[in-house]
Amino acid sequence: NDGYVFGLSRDDGSEIWRYYAGSPVQADPVVNGNTIYAVSKGGKFISIDATDGSIQWQYTTTSDFEAAPRLTSNGNVLLAGFEGRLRLITPP
Repeated sequence: NDGYVFGLSRDDGSEIWRYYAGSPVQADPVVNGNTIYAVSKGGKFISIDATDGSIQWQYTTTSDFEAAPRLTSNGNVLLAGFEGRLRLITPP
């Protein structure tokens, strides 16, 4: 993994944008409406605008993540860290 998250055209699969996360992306990104959530090595959780690839906000921990982010039924994001902690993030 080269650390990029890509936005692709629904019509032909061509690249529309790319965002460099700063380190390898550790799991498949998750899409919720026009927001993409991704986790990268070094404990970075990133919220990316799906329309243009701009960063909306980020959250950094001291531990890498064990799995892809999971969405809850009320729009929160659940993150599992390698140190055995679960984090529940309420997006702004």
